[in-house]
Formats: sequence, C-alpha cells, structure tokens
Amino acid sequence: MNDDPRRIHCDRHGAQRPAFVCGHLVSGVGLGFVEPEGPQDEDASDEQAAWCDRCETARLAGGGWTAQSEAAAGITLVCAVCFEASRARNTHWMEGVARGWRHPDAR
Repeated sequence: MNDDPRRIHCDRHGAQRPAFVCGHLVSGVGLGFVEPEGPQDEDASDEQAAWCDRCETARLAGGGWTAQSEAAAGITLVCAVCFEASRARNTHWMEGVARGWRHPDAR
C-alpha cells in the first residue's frame, strides 16, 4: 500500500501523482485534449485534469460543468504518466504545433 496521499498506484507505472481525465480519453485517440485555463473554482483540486472536445462542448452548452455533463464525462482517476500518454494520443496535431511541439524524429 502506498502511504503517500499525493501518490496513487498505477498497475502499469507504479506510484505516481494522480490526475483526472474524462472516460473518453482513457483509451481514445484524436478526441481533443482540453485542460482548464485560468483560475478554477474554490473546490477544484490542484491535480492535472483534462477532457475531450465532446465533453468540452457539453460543458460549454451547460454554462459550466453540470450534473448531466459530469455524468456523461465519466471522470476517471489516472496516474500522471497515463495522463501524458492520453495527451499524446488525443491532442490534435495542429494544436501541438501551435504550442511548439515537435515529433522526436523531426530534424
């Protein structure tokens, strides 16, 4: 058992920091990767969080997270390494280019 409250045990990556994603991002590919920007609600945690474009559309349509959009999102606890893998699989390429990301094989 891991006694560090800021760590979770991932079957794949061992003890890691926790993060949260919508259930679609867990195994999705090319779904978009939206992270919160700016100040968060006072009850927001400081863990990384992200959701897909479909969940963002629902969130915006409801004027923010609602019980319905949260239920549809199926927020899932993942480790920080799984979070980054999800980001890599789901970030739209042009968004990554705009952020200065390059493929590791690019010269």
